[in-house]
Amino acid sequence: MPDATGRMTPEDQEKARAWFSRHWKGAVRCPVCGDDKWVTGEYVMSPPPWSSTVINPISFPFVAVFCHTCSHTMFF
Repeated sequence: MPDATGRMTPEDQEKARAWFSRHWKGAVRCPVCGDDKWVTGEYVMSPPPWSSTVINPISFPFVAVFCHTCSHTMFF
């Protein structure tokens, strides 16, 4: 369970990496630089429940995965 700042415990980070290992089939190449090395973010993040024009009380948390080389980011 993440702490109050959203940072995952080392055990949760390992669970996230294990999930990606089970679900990513083969090398996943970055669409920007072509590298296949990825870093799992340490935080569970959630977008703010508003945009520039709409207040929405619903937001969906995600874990970011970053390309090791160019920092292209995917959200899960």
